[in-house]
Amino acid sequence: MKPIRKYLTAIFWVEPLSTVKPVVISAVLSGCLLVWYTLNMRIHTFPGTPAIIHGDSQEYISSAFNLFLSDYFYPNGKLPGYAVFLSVFFNLFGFKSALWGIVAIQWGMHVISIVLLARLAFLIRPERGIYNLIFYTYALSSYVVVYAGCVLSDSLAVSCTIFCFYFLARAIANRKWFSYALAGVFFLIIVFLRPVMLSAGLAIAVYFLIKALADRRVLLYALVFFVPFLLGEMIWMRYNRLYHNDPHPLMSFNYYRTLYANTYYVEVCEFVGSWGGDFNFWDPTAELMYFGLGATPPNPDIRLPDYIYTSTYTKDSLARLKLLIGRYEAGKNPDTLQYIKHTFRRYQHAFESEKPLLHYLSGFRSLKKFLINGWGAYNLYPVAFSQLSIIDKVIKLMYVAFYLLFGFFGWFCVFWQGTVKMIRGYNLFSILSLMVVLMTFVLTFFFKYCEYRYFAPIYPFTLMASCFCLFPFLSGRKLL
Repeated sequence: MKPIRKYLTAIFWVEPLSTVKPVVISAVLSGCLLVWYTLNMRIHTFPGTPAIIHGDSQEYISSAFNLFLSDYFYPNGKLPGYAVFLSVFFNLFGFKSALWGIVAIQWGMHVISIVLLARLAFLIRPERGIYNLIFYTYALSSYVVVYAGCVLSDSLAVSCTIFCFYFLARAIANRKWFSYALAGVFFLIIVFLRPVMLSAGLAIAVYFLIKALADRRVLLYALVFFVPFLLGEMIWMRYNRLYHNDPHPLMSFNYYRTLYANTYYVEVCEFVGSWGGDFNFWDPTAELMYFGLGATPPNPDIRLPDYIYTSTYTKDSLARLKLLIGRYEAGKNPDTLQYIKHTFRRYQHAFESEKPLLHYLSGFRSLKKFLINGWGAYNLYPVAFSQLSIIDKVIKLMYVAFYLLFGFFGWFCVFWQGTVKMIRGYNLFSILSLMVVLMTFVLTFFFKYCEYRYFAPIYPFTLMASCFCLFPFLSGRKLL
């Protein structure tokens, strides 16, 4: 067995400072996963390309074309990060060639991010076993790589987040001005791709402030890090003032109200979210679908929780409102629409005023679904589990177990590090942990989001935390 083990080690063992070998291995492993996923989702691919177009893809593409054709970003209120990225390709190539280039760049950045995540872990805990454990678990994980083939901002957001923290870790270790500036540039990019990533800036600012108590020079490093973001924000605010007369710094809170002014979408989502319900319109099991939405009829199997009812409305009240929505969808009477919108706002106010404690604690309901997260394999196949072959069922169950170990369990490892252990000292991994905790609670308690896509930017760091916890047990049994 020793010669075989020695042979396998020579092939697969990766040294932390090597470059070519880990890039080749990560490219092969992630490339195979991406091809497999693209074949599964071929009903959503644009003809003649590997690009998967679904969900928000059409909105990104239309914004990019608008920017490309008129030098004017629309819609007002959203950040243009991904639209700018797409418009560069649309400007240089035809539409089909641009889609090929977009997928190639997203996949290439994912390949590099696999290597840099392992190196980041090595900077935090310089052990070769941990480097290899994190390198292979992330390379074999399907959770993030599937977005590399989608015309969505998620893949770039995850890769750039890893780049940001890797260069920040190098800057902290070597005190290099250039590394701080480069990390700051990637921080600017991730915020313009995913505004909720501003929580990463807060976690980093806490680190700088704590370290500045012992060394005032750290404030200069902090300035170098945040200057790219501040410059980008100034340019963005000036653009909004000139073109829209609305110099908002990030996203406008009125964006969705303006976009859906002629529907009841915002009002029904805010009502459902006020008591912790799921308002993902694409999920047929979400509580939102008790009412139905647009052409999608109500789901009769959905039962709303008993605690949501107040003196203003009852179960029968919501049933009548659901029927009224159906009549509105058949006739589109504007007076009926205004009544529906007003009723949802009134019911929301009634719940928040009569049951304020349940309203504030409703975030735990969103948090639960955010962490369960479709068991990490929701989007691997376009058909129900019962319709899969035996092999596909085994693969999906394997990735469910993968997520439970490196996503769900990893989040609690991060929470422990970011709250309890942080009291003992604020180090580099504390920044990552605090960022994950802050982002999770902003999404689930403030915005009441529980969509699996929003877990993607924090998944690499829950995986890292899980590997940190598992490594002593694995190495104790001489598995590594």
